[in-house]
Amino acid sequence: MGPQMAEYCISWIVQHERRFDELRQNQKKHVWRPYKTLRPLYSLTVGILGLGNIGEEISRVLTMGYRAKVWGYCNSPSKHSSSTATKLVSGPEGLSELVAEVDYLINVLPHTEETVGLLDGEILSKCKPSCVFINVGRGSICTTQTLLGALEKKWIAGAVLDVLEEEPLPATCPLWDLENVFITPHVSALSLSSEVSELVVDNLQRYCQERDLLFVVDKSKGRKCFHY
Repeated sequence: MGPQMAEYCISWIVQHERRFDELRQNQKKHVWRPYKTLRPLYSLTVGILGLGNIGEEISRVLTMGYRAKVWGYCNSPSKHSSSTATKLVSGPEGLSELVAEVDYLINVLPHTEETVGLLDGEILSKCKPSCVFINVGRGSICTTQTLLGALEKKWIAGAVLDVLEEEPLPATCPLWDLENVFITPHVSALSLSSEVSELVVDNLQRYCQERDLLFVVDKSKGRKCFHY
């Protein structure tokens, strides 16, 4: 899942920085209008909420592939000493510091008792007005009303939402009609048969050898598996 989600997130960052939507609209109008400035990815600071396998893969590609600066938010920075993230933070103070510094805020956190509503309230008011929120974790990180409020108040410049509080997103939801919001139907990563079969074989071998299994869901932390 990590490589697929990294592709998804970075594709949207490139799309936004290179203004592909604007260029496409100009093409439709037969308008030749070069832009004069841009922000290369190496000049950006990206915040990643959650540094598990997926978050770490996104961090690795951004830092090692594009030389971007990455801030990672996790429970225990000491457990992520080998992380490729430029800086690690935790707790409410760390989260406030992170959101104030980043150009893109990517949520990869799972649904747990600790993460539900993490971005509700006024935490997003600390973001740069130019910050773009990308959610590929769980929609429970904040409510739809929180997102609408942050966009209306211009706390953030836009959002890319692959997961939402309610899925499928109701046709009447105002998010559909916002020009600075991009909605995708939970497709940032797909369970490909080749990858699933490899994982099943690997975990079966581990089970027979009494080794730790990969990608175990810890329900004691309130994690939930969603099926669509």
